[in-house]
Amino acid sequence: MGKTPGTGPSQFDTPHSIVVDAGGLVYVADRQNRRVQIFDSEGTYIKEWAYKGLPCGLFIDADGQMYMVRGFLLAKF
Repeated sequence: MGKTPGTGPSQFDTPHSIVVDAGGLVYVADRQNRRVQIFDSEGTYIKEWAYKGLPCGLFIDADGQMYMVRGFLLAKF
């Protein structure tokens, strides 16, 4: 995961935040590629969420609700 910079699956351009949910899924805010990449606990790419803005912060609360920060905006997933 992330051995070379780029735009493909498992590649990053300015990763900013990493969180792990209760099920072991790993979420990475891939800022300059404008997406959140999702991996299993072994680091295998699963999918991505494309995003118009530049995601820079991820947080999962005690109830499992995910939040993403972009500048001064907060999105709830």
